[in-house]
Amino acid sequence: MNVAVAWYCRRRSSPPNHSLLLTRLAGEGSGRMACRVVQQSTTSCPCRRAALLEAVGQDHRQRTLQARKREQVEDPTLATNPTSGDNDSRDQNAEFESLSKELAEKESELSTLEKRLSLFEGKYARSVGVLFAELDELEREIARELLRLNPQEEYRQGFQKAERKAKKSRDAVDEKVAQSDRKPFEPSDELRDLFRKVARAIHPDLATDPQERAFRNTLMARANEAYRKGDIQGLKQIMDEWENRDKSSYPEQAELIKVDQLEQILRQIRLRISAIEARLSELESSELYQLMVKVEMAELEGRDLLGEMASGLQEQILAAKVLLADLQQKE
Repeated sequence: MNVAVAWYCRRRSSPPNHSLLLTRLAGEGSGRMACRVVQQSTTSCPCRRAALLEAVGQDHRQRTLQARKREQVEDPTLATNPTSGDNDSRDQNAEFESLSKELAEKESELSTLEKRLSLFEGKYARSVGVLFAELDELEREIARELLRLNPQEEYRQGFQKAERKAKKSRDAVDEKVAQSDRKPFEPSDELRDLFRKVARAIHPDLATDPQERAFRNTLMARANEAYRKGDIQGLKQIMDEWENRDKSSYPEQAELIKVDQLEQILRQIRLRISAIEARLSELESSELYQLMVKVEMAELEGRDLLGEMASGLQEQILAAKVLLADLQQKE
């Protein structure tokens, strides 16, 4: 009995004993699962690994620099300062063209990354998450047997905790597996270009009227969904709806832009781009993204990182089954 209890306590207090230590974090409330991998050994191709990490870091640094530059012009007082040069409508229109193009590109970048992470999260749930859920269920049964053999408050609390954990794990995995799409997301140039064109036309931050912003918000939500599904026809339909809208209620952009409105629109665009930059940085700092990058690097080296994690978990599942069978035979 002491051996069984010691194994059970050691299993719950320490991570798997293999070269890749995996800690699964269940998201509060949302049921999202994030992952963190701490790699103990060096990769088989350090030059390629270093190059890919540098590329990821360089992209992140460039985005951070752009965000900082933009923050310098986000003070609303700058837009109404006569000495700032913003009263020059030609300069404002040029800035509008530049920022609206950047906004469409950033929306595309964010939507693409969110879709990639969603697909990877589903892949992780199917290959690794289901094994964690199985292990948690075995640990619940082990805790049940320990309580049967030791009807004490300490063991009762241990069983209740294991029961809650097993349910939470199973619910999270089932949700992700049900929602996940197995098809890789590789947007074509046509899909990207069409989404950017649609975003530049319908983006809600290009309007000031509340009713029009609501109309644009509805179209933009549909456009994001169509993009993530790779639905080119859906994007074309949205563009067609916009071009054939009631222009008495939602006129052409050129007719809307007056000095005061343009200044407000420029502020809205800057704020939205900054929000996207912040969201991209948040996603790229997440444990899920870091794991995705590690898995992609391993694939370049011909390794199946998720498979390695799954193998380690399968060993623990086997050991848990042996322990459970031994406990069930005890009186």
